[in-house]
Amino acid sequence: MNEFFSLINKKMPFVEYLQPNDLPNPQYPAIKLACQLFHAYIPLFNENFDLVKDEKFRKLIKKYHAFILLDNSKGRRIKESKASFMEKIDILLNYGLNDIALYGGFGPNSLKIYFELRHYYKFNFSIGAQTNLQTNGAVDLEKVKAYLSELI
Repeated sequence: MNEFFSLINKKMPFVEYLQPNDLPNPQYPAIKLACQLFHAYIPLFNENFDLVKDEKFRKLIKKYHAFILLDNSKGRRIKESKASFMEKIDILLNYGLNDIALYGGFGPNSLKIYFELRHYYKFNFSIGAQTNLQTNGAVDLEKVKAYLSELI
């Protein structure tokens, strides 16, 4: 994986942001390189969420101002429960990690949990809705329009 990140950086120097959410289980060395080379959005899901307990990981995230991407859905349109998000958000905030992105089933007519979390925590989260903004694998502009109008 490290070679892949280095190759992206070398061949496409215009790439500033990297969201390696297709990695099956990102480990510290790959995460470190992603943070060093790019403004990174680091995916955390149930299987690797314990990374936040590692002080070395937390220092890396803080040093490079990386976003923590909570994403159990992994592009499968699976909604994460409000309680599950809150449990993880509370842990992140207790460690001083507050650049948080929420993914998992958001889209047009599917923002209730996002708004409840935003109201409860009193700050905005980055939010993802890629899969729910597509029809047959292509971006559906009507869905994007509906989604954005709900967020405004």
